Amino acid sequence: MSDVRLILGDCLQVLPMLESGSVDAVVTDPPYGKQFHDGGISGRASDKWASPNKAKFQGQSIIGDSKPDTRAIVEIARVLRQGGAAYFCSQWMTESAWMEAAKAAGLKIRNRLVWAKPFHGAGDLITIYGPQHETIIYTSKGRHELRGRRDGDVWLEPIGANGCFRKDQQHPNQKPLALMTWLIEKSSNPGETILDPFTGSGTTGVACVQTGRNFIGIEICEEYYEIACRRIEAAQNACPLFEPPREVCRQSLLFP
Repeated sequence: MSDVRLILGDCLQVLPMLESGSVDAVVTDPPYGKQFHDGGISGRASDKWASPNKAKFQGQSIIGDSKPDTRAIVEIARVLRQGGAAYFCSQWMTESAWMEAAKAAGLKIRNRLVWAKPFHGAGDLITIYGPQHETIIYTSKGRHELRGRRDGDVWLEPIGANGCFRKDQQHPNQKPLALMTWLIEKSSNPGETILDPFTGSGTTGVACVQTGRNFIGIEICEEYYEIACRRIEAAQNACPLFEPPREVCRQSLLFP
């Protein structure tokens, strides 16, 4: 059974409290730094392509998304063990800032992975091509050996797995569970510890529970923290194990 520790707080303040070299891998989806604002797509595309949760996320923004804020990478590199891997979800407009920060923190850029979506997004329908991919920056602290067979650097999302077509979406930028599971299984073994300092609605934590990894998650927004706790607890209760599920260890470290 996975050990899960969820911390409500700012990762810039929480990460320094973690022991150096204490996590085996980092899989995280930080704010991209592109001033995300979900205004919905009404009036720009047919409503038949709209998210079932469109109204829920209209007008929402993401904390810390006004510009690329890469300050956490120094501490992420410190808590990552030698030989561990760190994955940062990103996108083409701001990925260079994350790559430069990772290199400055002593991480080695190994690959630029591509998450290819089955359908493109909306946005400006006249002057730009439809956005249909996001990137994941794969880095390592020293030499890191991937598990299993050698996969390509493009992850093709199955139709209906995520995006505006997922009915259980809890966060406007929620990533596919299958994507986070793939990254976790490629760079860790069961029983090892995964860190996500930008937990959001807890998808990385759910993937850890389902694959037998321990998880440390940090989330600054109380609403998403509570959602992450509920989702991860549900995943633990669903695990077909012979021992009772462990409770999620909750901590609040929000500082004034």
